[in-house]
Amino acid sequence: MCRASPDDPASHQYMVRVDGMKGWGRWYENGCRLELENPDWRQCLPEYVEVTEQGAVELSLDSAMQVALEQFTLSERTLLANLRAREASSGGPA
Repeated sequence: MCRASPDDPASHQYMVRVDGMKGWGRWYENGCRLELENPDWRQCLPEYVEVTEQGAVELSLDSAMQVALEQFTLSERTLLANLRAREASSGGPA
């Protein structure tokens, strides 16, 4: 059996049993991922950053932010934008 959360043993334990109650019985119904990283991430990289003919990434502040933002869900991006707007309107960090 694979772990429900291979990168976090404590999370796995809570997925199996929490506060004396058995966890959801269908965690493994669709199989398990042994790797957490998308194996095709390099193929998607040119969508966010400039890549030279030799395959080197030309990273700028803007492209680094674009790559970082791709890690957030839409609701997390909205929250981040709202926090930034609050910082800008108040003149400092929220």
